[in-house]
Amino acid sequence: VLKEKKQIHTETVRRRMDEKLIPCLHVATPIKDADGRIVGIIEDFRDITEQKKIEQALIENEEKFRAISDSAYDAIIMMDDNGNVSYWNKAAEKVFGYKASEILGKNLHYLFTPSKYQKEHEKGFTIFKKTGKGNAVGKTLELTALRKSGREFIAELSLSTVKLNDRWYAIGIVRDISERKAIEEELKEKLKELETFYKVAVDRELRMIELKREVNELCKKCGEKPRYAIDKIGTGG
Repeated sequence: VLKEKKQIHTETVRRRMDEKLIPCLHVATPIKDADGRIVGIIEDFRDITEQKKIEQALIENEEKFRAISDSAYDAIIMMDDNGNVSYWNKAAEKVFGYKASEILGKNLHYLFTPSKYQKEHEKGFTIFKKTGKGNAVGKTLELTALRKSGREFIAELSLSTVKLNDRWYAIGIVRDISERKAIEEELKEKLKELETFYKVAVDRELRMIELKREVNELCKKCGEKPRYAIDKIGTGG
């Protein structure tokens, strides 16, 4: 106080009358005379035990959140109302190819949105910035995203919002579904191929039945017994 000539705040530990140590905020305030000289000091010790408990709980909750998000398979991203990235988990690094140190504070739209979709995103973001609402909020959507390499991929995005200190933040959970979409496309092609093959097989079987009937008719005309037994299901004989 004598050196700074102003009120000083420091945290310290003091012993109470019951011998228990407690965290305290030490406030030292100088007393000055008419000429501005320090003639005394008022010291105030405030018990900040509860404050420290709250701070510790916040630290523990943050550590738990980071542990959970860092072990998640999906990318978890938080974006502020300026469109800048404020949180980026380990899975996001893997999905997009950017380290957290490269991306925090950078604009999300320009980095990950292909240029052909940027105008649409900018329009929706203007509404989000004012109201925290948007067409994508509360929904799960499929969209095209961009990796650091410049390669596009199909992503599944679940978007929610939260208001912190009077500012809107968007929280996105992103899953790379490129492999799943490729499998779905392959399945679609196989089913189409199977349907075509089945139609050809049925047409072939029907033609065989028709030919056998014609042979039987010709046999009758020649005075011979029918050579084939034909039922409703298929062929016999």
